[in-house]
Amino acid sequence: MPVPSTIADISTTASSNSPAGTDAIGTSLDDYLRAIQAILKQEDSSGVDIASASAITIPSAGKYFTITGTTAITSIVDSWTGRSVVVVFNGALTFTHSAGLILPGAANITTAAGDAATLVNESTGVWRCVAYQKAANTPGNATTFGGLTTAQIAVLGTASVQALNVSHFGSLTTAQVTTLVGAETLTNKRITPRVGETTSSATPTINTDSVDIYKLTAQAVDITSFTTNLSGTPTDGQVLIIQITGTAARAITWGTSFEASTVALPTTTVTTAMLTVGFIYNSVTSKWRCVASC
Repeated sequence: MPVPSTIADISTTASSNSPAGTDAIGTSLDDYLRAIQAILKQEDSSGVDIASASAITIPSAGKYFTITGTTAITSIVDSWTGRSVVVVFNGALTFTHSAGLILPGAANITTAAGDAATLVNESTGVWRCVAYQKAANTPGNATTFGGLTTAQIAVLGTASVQALNVSHFGSLTTAQVTTLVGAETLTNKRITPRVGETTSSATPTINTDSVDIYKLTAQAVDITSFTTNLSGTPTDGQVLIIQITGTAARAITWGTSFEASTVALPTTTVTTAMLTVGFIYNSVTSKWRCVASC
């Protein structure tokens, strides 16, 4: 049996490899030993570039390959079952999902320069992509999210929309994800109010973009204006609750940003009891409308 040159020449069955017990090795022993060393090294090295084609063949020697060109790839010629390789694309092409080329999410992938895929020859006629990394994104991110745009994805625990970019995210659809612009029904969810507070102020600073409840916990002076330091861009129907606990009875002046409804704006606290006043923003008058006082 000839001296092997690549791992493709070696069998997983020991008795099928050479030299056999009946072979006359002679001066070939060093050739066999060097061949084994070379094959081991080949399996941990870069192979030659592979030109993109409808059916590509991955050379026997090498673990890491660059795929050149932009021709769509629809299949990969068998190597041997269990073989795994890493391929890096140097351009845009269509990596086509099929029964013989299984891609994440059972969907085609449009590659970009620098994208990398880990492929395993799973069985005869079948290669599986077990990992795909986009060059343009940080680990854990991707370019698509079940067809959603970044403007549609609300990220829990943050105040802003993040650019969640994933090359594939299962079979998630837009109907299964809460969006910023869609009409959604949330079930069994709790909304935790945003709370701001200060001890005492004649002109309390309230930003209605960042608080839903504002507390004055030990008001030691009369309130001359709730309007002076009021800020934010409220929306129609937005709710604001203000709680005032005085160290004694304190006069209250609300200012031009507030209005009464059938419920009057309170003008004073009562001794040290907490006064709670509820408002709903009225976009017609651009004022906070008093709807409750207790």
